[in-house]
Amino acid sequence: MIVLYLFLMIIRFALIFGFYPVTKRIGIGTNVRESLFSSWAGLRGAVGIALALSINSDVVHLTSSGAVDESTRAKYLDYTEKLFGFVGGIAFLTLVINATLSGPILKRLGLVTPSDTREKIVKNYRDHVVAYTLGQYVRLLSEERFHLLDFSVIKKHVPFLSNITYEQLMNEVHKYKKNTPVHEFVEPNLENIIPYLYEFDQPVAVKNKNVEVENISPERRRVLKDVRRQSVVNIHKDRKEKAVVFNLSEHSDVNVVYEERIVFINILRSTYHKLIEHGEIVSRGFMPYSLFKSLDVASDAASRGFSLNDWDALMAVTKGWVHPAARKVQNILYNIMRMMSRHPGVNYDSDYLVMIVQITQALAFVKTHEDAQKFFMEEFSSSEEENLTTAERKVLEESAAQIEKAKDMLKSLDFDDVLMIKSRYACQILLNRSARYFEKLNKRGLVSDKEAGEFLDEVENYINSTLEPHENTQYSRMSSGAKVNRLRSLPEYMLTDLEGKIFHTRSGNETLQGESEGASEGQFAESYLSSSGDHPASHVDSSLLEPLL
Repeated sequence: MIVLYLFLMIIRFALIFGFYPVTKRIGIGTNVRESLFSSWAGLRGAVGIALALSINSDVVHLTSSGAVDESTRAKYLDYTEKLFGFVGGIAFLTLVINATLSGPILKRLGLVTPSDTREKIVKNYRDHVVAYTLGQYVRLLSEERFHLLDFSVIKKHVPFLSNITYEQLMNEVHKYKKNTPVHEFVEPNLENIIPYLYEFDQPVAVKNKNVEVENISPERRRVLKDVRRQSVVNIHKDRKEKAVVFNLSEHSDVNVVYEERIVFINILRSTYHKLIEHGEIVSRGFMPYSLFKSLDVASDAASRGFSLNDWDALMAVTKGWVHPAARKVQNILYNIMRMMSRHPGVNYDSDYLVMIVQITQALAFVKTHEDAQKFFMEEFSSSEEENLTTAERKVLEESAAQIEKAKDMLKSLDFDDVLMIKSRYACQILLNRSARYFEKLNKRGLVSDKEAGEFLDEVENYINSTLEPHENTQYSRMSSGAKVNRLRSLPEYMLTDLEGKIFHTRSGNETLQGESEGASEGQFAESYLSSSGDHPASHVDSSLLEPLL
């Protein structure tokens, strides 16, 4: 029995290490330590016991009919009993020896750690994810398109940023400044996050502990639906009225302009791929399809001598697919989400789905064109715009016209909807980037597949929560009065840290000190703008800040 047990152990080791060159390259792969434990572990004889019992049953049945004499029958039964004894003995030895020693061997090989220790390690990695995501949020706040983001939305849909502190925020800001070249650094706008992080001794006289929870009435819901319906109509009306055609015969060779335009379209395509890699655009779905399809249409038009016009191509692709699909999704997918939602009875608005698609498209579109322009100028000039040729300038002007079309579309929509969808889009970007960061930890072996899977499931649920109409979700939004009081109370060291990072600076704080407690939203916005100095946000229309504040 012992000899047979040892022989089977040798066979198992030979089989596993014989196929080791293959197993370490397929699937998630394996290593020597895992292969050693696989060779040692496992119940030997489990299937053999079942087969031995089956054989014994067949022998008893076939020899009981009188087909063989008693001596032959006894001999056959003796064979089956010996077979069962060998197989059962092997199984018994693996339970007594292999199973008993598996725990110590796992620890010796370093394949398992105590649960408390592992939980601390995973928590440490999650803390790293929080710091990484906060750093990405700071970078988004330095971009013009995300200059105004509602932090109450960020806290709601990116829960691991809900408990960040002022010190953590400023630490990430300093890291961002240190790791960014001076000529590329733009101060992040912290105006809408600082009031949520800084708390002073005196309570703020607003509802629900300094915040107001929005409750939208049925009448307001109907108004929002009407506004969205008109916004969707305006999108296509503006597209027809604002076509831009460049005269290629003026001051430039047609063939040169054509070649430059094709190069620029290829840069746009490459930039879209980079946005996918950075988690801003999902790798599959209608959004990447429509963006790349618009470039195909633009490339075909450019080959026939037309100017760059990928925005209209994008709107044409979107209109041909989104509107019919939105009606169907309203009755199918959104009804399923409603049944799974914590808000039963919610009437999902298909126009809101259309707006989500088109606003997120516009934000990605603007980002892509701006990055492509920057790369185009770096490649085709030494460092100054004056070195560009007439053809190159024409292509950049066409791109600028496309950006203006996208921005005009955003301006034609309801500001509250644009702000909310923009903030939710920023949440999706942050969640996608945090998921990619955790996937890297998994690929490097720092977290297990199970731990990574649990985190990715959480992220997926958070992303799904951003798809509901915002009036179906309660946000703890701070009122303008609460923001004024918070900003008034900023201590001197904070004012020094935040100079240039929010609309109001020290002089702005003095301005706010002189205002009454009941400062209106318009006055609050104006005080920010009047004290902003050279900050890029100082050129923002004060009326646009009122819904945010």
